[in-house]
Amino acid sequence: MNRPILTICIPTYNRADYLRDALESVRRQLTPALSPVVEVVVADNASIDHTETVAREYANKIDRFVYVKNPENIGFDGNVNVAVRAASGRYCWYLGDDDAIVNGALAHVVEVCREDKYAVISVADRPLLSRPVDDSSTAYSENDHVSGLSPTENYTRGHLPSALSMLIFRRDDWLREADFADHTPGWFYFEVILKIAVSADAQVLRIKKPMVLTGQDMRWADGGAGLKIFIDCNRFLRKMLVWGYDRTVITKELDDNLRRFPIVLMQAKSRDLPFDRKTFALIRDFLVATPLHRKALGYLVYLTPNALIKALRLIKKKLT
Repeated sequence: MNRPILTICIPTYNRADYLRDALESVRRQLTPALSPVVEVVVADNASIDHTETVAREYANKIDRFVYVKNPENIGFDGNVNVAVRAASGRYCWYLGDDDAIVNGALAHVVEVCREDKYAVISVADRPLLSRPVDDSSTAYSENDHVSGLSPTENYTRGHLPSALSMLIFRRDDWLREADFADHTPGWFYFEVILKIAVSADAQVLRIKKPMVLTGQDMRWADGGAGLKIFIDCNRFLRKMLVWGYDRTVITKELDDNLRRFPIVLMQAKSRDLPFDRKTFALIRDFLVATPLHRKALGYLVYLTPNALIKALRLIKKKLT
């Protein structure tokens, strides 16, 4: 059997019903011409719901289907690593388990991948606001394409988005650049893309018409987890300086993030950020090199009770 042109890589954990929608959004586009060249990989991070049942159901519906179940939860980054390494396609498309591919997008992406011209292809998205997923078809053409920009321009214009399901990449390039031993927690999937995009002769294509419906499940932010993701984001921004992105642009983003920190902290507290030593240490380490007034504001927000932050945000929401 010939190598697939494209593998849809779906890392998943305990979201069986969402996974069914994601898989169905792929299955319904697999015409006789596409079925032999599109592979689906589901990497199950030791789910305890009926994820395996859903996966095995779709193994009987999709010709080229790979299901990998980890014996234990190895974390999001590890599961992404498993998914891509289990793939055999020339290109891979990350797909979040609560997202879906717009009907009509798959055929267009396969044709672009068939050319083997681009190292990274990014696609636009729109929110998935209701289920079952809308199955109306969308047409795409080269008029929806943007390319020819520098790595830094691609980044600043949003052509290298951090949303998982908006990223397609040449798998051989991914294997060359992936360094699981030295990645920023939670950002492994994106760091590899950024490294590919800045490598010599790499071309990036942006498809500006939405191809992905992104789920609005925000459980990942529960317990104030968004704060750590934000802080870790600044770690990979510093790596981007080493990889070759424009220093002025990246330094400005780092400075902007310092100014945004109190807002991000309030958002995390509104989602029950713990008041404990571990969280305090995380904030202290982030603020260590900042001016005194920024330290003071950060600590003041952290010491404000979560209940008060929630009340203030609710009042603001009602007034706006």
